[in-house]
Amino acid sequence: MRNKEKAFVPDVLVVPVGSSVRFPNEDPFFHSIYAAGSPDDFDIGFYGTGPGKVVRFMHPGTVNVHCHIHVFMHGIIVVADGIAASASDGRLVLQGVPTGTHAVETVFADGTTHRITVRIAPNVGALSLRVSPR
Repeated sequence: MRNKEKAFVPDVLVVPVGSSVRFPNEDPFFHSIYAAGSPDDFDIGFYGTGPGKVVRFMHPGTVNVHCHIHVFMHGIIVVADGIAASASDGRLVLQGVPTGTHAVETVFADGTTHRITVRIAPNVGALSLRVSPR
């Protein structure tokens, strides 16, 4: 999740439980990235331009990421306990989905969430969705 032009890029990132996320700084000034209020709280302190620092996420849920210096910066990391994917254009295709009924939860940049239930028939193995916050 890059720091670029005083913003997180991408602003929403979906990762599976146990993943590590790097926060490289592409701005010519310091950032101080942190998250509070989730099981995976962190504060990586002040750091300048360069490869940034890495945080590992061990608990499923939504992590709201901020910068101490630039208080308007906000990003969301969704730590998924299951299949995880990101879709910047609203189109999402998941491969290797097991047969059965599954909950699909979408999280958008403004923090809104939608949850639907889908049923995957035998020998299908893929799920294609178009999602939007409205």
